[in-house]
Amino acid sequence: MYSKYELTCALALFGTGLEDIQTHCGYTVVFDDLPSSVERINANKLLLTNVTQILVERRSRENVTMLHQQINFTEAHVIYNMPCESRILAEGQFFTVMNIVWTMKYKK
Repeated sequence: MYSKYELTCALALFGTGLEDIQTHCGYTVVFDDLPSSVERINANKLLLTNVTQILVERRSRENVTMLHQQINFTEAHVIYNMPCESRILAEGQFFTVMNIVWTMKYKK
């Protein structure tokens, strides 16, 4: 539990002033490489940090094209939009698109 009346770094960043930020916040400069990581942002997006390649796979079926491709990256950070019905292998982890099914109930 956090109190909205007690000033913290997070609250200072929302506009209380530079002096409050300097008092309540700190930082450390790291000169090493960022570790590689993969984070799911939402149902079909991944944040890739220092990931150089991923494997994208998808089975074919009517009106859906098969995928089996390796994608290489040179950027430190990439937001990757996963194709529908795909499976992604990144940094030894599998990620699938989280399909959301909407149903509607009709009243008679």
